[in-house]
Amino acid sequence: MNNTEKALNYYRSAVEGKRPDFVPARVVLPHRVRADAPFGRLGTGYYAEAGPYDCESNKWGAVSVLAENGQKLGVKPSEFDVVEWKANDK
Repeated sequence: MNNTEKALNYYRSAVEGKRPDFVPARVVLPHRVRADAPFGRLGTGYYAEAGPYDCESNKWGAVSVLAENGQKLGVKPSEFDVVEWKANDK
């Protein structure tokens, strides 16, 4: 299966409320992503700078990256581009 087919499976599964066969393994954030309030307050380090990240995905495809403070930061689909996929074995 090529990357386009994996992406179609991932996004179609979200619309249909199903578990995807493939989830993101590596993403690129095109701009800085800050956590929603109250966690995203200035000075807390709860943000991720633009750039490539290895990521974690749960069985439903929700994605998180490591924030500047070392904590997991959930990112929305509109906040990242997938550059590598992995089989959803969860």
